[in-house]
Amino acid sequence: MNFGVPEATLNQIRQCLAGFPEIETVVVFGSRATGCYRSGSGIGLAIWLNRPVNGSLGRVAVALDELPTPSCSLSRD
Repeated sequence: MNFGVPEATLNQIRQCLAGFPEIETVVVFGSRATGCYRSGSGIGLAIWLNRPVNGSLGRVAVALDELPTPSCSLSRD
């Protein structure tokens, strides 16, 4: 499933997230997940960490912001 996002963009996000071994699971949520997205909609990502490292989510957010992709919103449990 591509959530209305080009495969190249998904690959950039996957490669970025692969650099964080503390990430256990990533789930797309919001309009991209439900199929109600519009052109330019951001990408909602829920992230679960298997071993929380102080500042991990902040580093992930910065790394995703540096990608030439639509904006990503993060949520964590």
